[in-house]
Amino acid sequence: MDPAHRLLLGIAPPFTEKVFSAYGSCLAAYLLIFLISHGGRAVSILKISIRQIKAARSLLGWSQDDLAAHSGVSKPTIGRLESYETADAIGGRRETAEKLVAALESAGIQFIPENGGGAGVRLAKRAKRSK
Repeated sequence: MDPAHRLLLGIAPPFTEKVFSAYGSCLAAYLLIFLISHGGRAVSILKISIRQIKAARSLLGWSQDDLAAHSGVSKPTIGRLESYETADAIGGRRETAEKLVAALESAGIQFIPENGGGAGVRLAKRAKRSK
């Protein structure tokens, strides 16, 4: 068993030996990176709503064109997804949601899961540059 596999089993016990034997070390590495990038919280991409996507764009001052350029998702697709006024999870293909979320997170957005106070987004503080 490789180190990433062992570490991930300790962090995310629901992922059993059966999953790793079926998908191997690549899955272990991907999940480990995902958990580390989310501070150990397993945030499901499928639970992020289009309202959160719109709020994240607004925090960044991004247009749909900007999000399309950063995510690789076409502007018509973003427009179609955003036309649904719902608090439900992002519709469409999983890959599309993953690209949108990844682009926004790389720009400093943190998605806040439903925790009794409602789901949301925030813009992470940027590290100050030393002179």
